[in-house]
Amino acid sequence: MSDYRKENDLISIIIPAYNTETYLCKCLDSVCRQTYRNLEVILVDDGSTDQSGSIADEYACIDSRIRVIHQENAGLSAARNAGIRAAHGRYIGFVDSDDYIAEQMYERLYGAIVREEASIAICSYEWVDEQETIIPHEKLMQDAVLTSLEVQEKLNHIKGNYYYTTVWNRLYKRELFDFVAFPVGRWKEDEFVAHELYFYAERIATIAASLYFYVQRQGSIMCRKADLRNFDGVQALYQRCCFYRDHGLEQLLPATAKRMELVWYNVNRGWEEAGAERCSKAKKALERKLQRQARAMCREFFCRYAEPKDLRYNIMNYYCPTIITKVYRYLKLSHS
Repeated sequence: MSDYRKENDLISIIIPAYNTETYLCKCLDSVCRQTYRNLEVILVDDGSTDQSGSIADEYACIDSRIRVIHQENAGLSAARNAGIRAAHGRYIGFVDSDDYIAEQMYERLYGAIVREEASIAICSYEWVDEQETIIPHEKLMQDAVLTSLEVQEKLNHIKGNYYYTTVWNRLYKRELFDFVAFPVGRWKEDEFVAHELYFYAERIATIAASLYFYVQRQGSIMCRKADLRNFDGVQALYQRCCFYRDHGLEQLLPATAKRMELVWYNVNRGWEEAGAERCSKAKKALERKLQRQARAMCREFFCRYAEPKDLRYNIMNYYCPTIITKVYRYLKLSHS
């Protein structure tokens, strides 16, 4: 047995579940089969209306490491926060209830944290469909030890930032959540907290191996392009810019502002792909909700940090998104 296994610290794995009865057994089986055995599994049933809560209770009767919290539906962030409050472990990990993990995932993440004296360990992951077929994507994670600033730079890079944004392909020291909580009532919740968790972590270990299996299912949040909930991604990046400004990390603002602009553009493009009727409804709701914020983002960050060649486009994108989407539609039709 390796030296780090002798320490055998308790790891708390938090699994929020809402109407995922089709996937939950596979998820729980993969967690219960972990080669790192000193676990507590906290499953938060977030007001499911299917059999997810009953499935969780059945597993808790079989495996004493599993505890189930039943609560009224309050959203993913509230479920994760409830799990954190209930956790007793020195380390915390998250698994989404429609995903599954490799048997050695937490052994390897824990080993990396102890060996490298890190606050966070991150592994690569595979995208899979509902038939467990791997969806090809570029893998950029390497075995490394990074500083907080180095990870912040990767988090805000246009290419490969998703490895450093999600909360479920990693293991955290428990004390990081003394400073950070998931934003209740928001979507894209990982974007809201990633930079804060890295800010309080001095060293971050990364593992090139893909140990988490991220299931892409039809109708999931991540598969919806033209959805007002995607605008929380813009809000999250705006708050990240404010955080960097307030904590003396202005060198990270140009890249973050660029990512924020790209997210905004992609949402506008999603409206066009969704069709005129839905696009119109979404735009009207957006204009009421985010008009002031969009102008503040442009005024506070793009006008200061955007490259000169991009400045005119950025202003148009934030002040006149309708024009940008019409240009996109014209270009799409002209090349079809």
